[in-house]
Amino acid sequence: MIESHVLIDSKNRSKGLTLVELLIIMVIMSLIMGGLIAVFISHIRISAAEEARIDVQQNLRIAVDRMKDSLRQSGFGCHDSFEDDKIMSGEEPQKNNIDISSFISHASSDSMIFTYGFRKVGEVNWNELEKIDPVPDNFIILKNKRTPSITTGSEFKRYLTLFPSTAGNRFFEVEEVSGNEITFVHDEAFDAIELEKEPDVYMVSPIRIMVSYSGDIPVLYLKNFAYTSAQFWIVAENIKKIWFQYYVDGEWLNEVNDTDLLQKIRKIRFWVLGRSINSVSGAGEYNFEIKDQDTEEIIYQAGPFNDGHIYMFSQGEVALRNTF
Repeated sequence: MIESHVLIDSKNRSKGLTLVELLIIMVIMSLIMGGLIAVFISHIRISAAEEARIDVQQNLRIAVDRMKDSLRQSGFGCHDSFEDDKIMSGEEPQKNNIDISSFISHASSDSMIFTYGFRKVGEVNWNELEKIDPVPDNFIILKNKRTPSITTGSEFKRYLTLFPSTAGNRFFEVEEVSGNEITFVHDEAFDAIELEKEPDVYMVSPIRIMVSYSGDIPVLYLKNFAYTSAQFWIVAENIKKIWFQYYVDGEWLNEVNDTDLLQKIRKIRFWVLGRSINSVSGAGEYNFEIKDQDTEEIIYQAGPFNDGHIYMFSQGEVALRNTF
């Protein structure tokens, strides 16, 4: 009977775990779970950083493409007039009066103003014009009129170009507006336009490329002088800085101040510095250098940036087709 009792007790004990065994299992499970959690957290950080890099790349691509599209139009409807020493004058939104004497102006390493016929505002209505005998000089009647409204005030809404036109890339200053009837300040070049072919009418305005802040977010704007500040065109957000170079007479220049040289700009090269929308853990520190492609000399520097954002550069170059 005693031996039987001992056997039964031994069998009962073999069905459970000792306290020591439980502790060992718990330690092993803790190590496994800790490792899994560390891998999971590391994966989340890598994914967040990779997503941030993709966001920056996409944003930079948008900024570069839009800048190329805009800059490529520089000089349309105005280059030849500036060659003849004509000047556009008016109020820059949120600033004082400004004179524009070249299709590229106020050109520096980090900002510039370019001028072109940015928007079609109507077409010449020849059917109505030919009813007038004789047709007044420097006079048109519009059809299919569009915004922005043409004015004769100090705003940059009084300079128009007609395309196509044998007069060339020229703008004409509006002297009087009465409904659809437009009278220009006398200009002999206007006589070269064949109005019976009903050319399109474009508003010509200066546009400033600039980086400004909206709250804590750096934004790349196209500041069209024909609009109010509330209507500035946002190119891309989280653009920290831009740099420009200008190709004049076979040489790339960082800044151009002479009016004659500004009229000779044929290409524009630019760099755009973007940052991630959100900060990322372990983003690191960023320093950037832009070197001259011929001399390898450092021409621009940016940084160090250590604010938790990921930073990237992108470059673009465009030939100004309206200047040749």
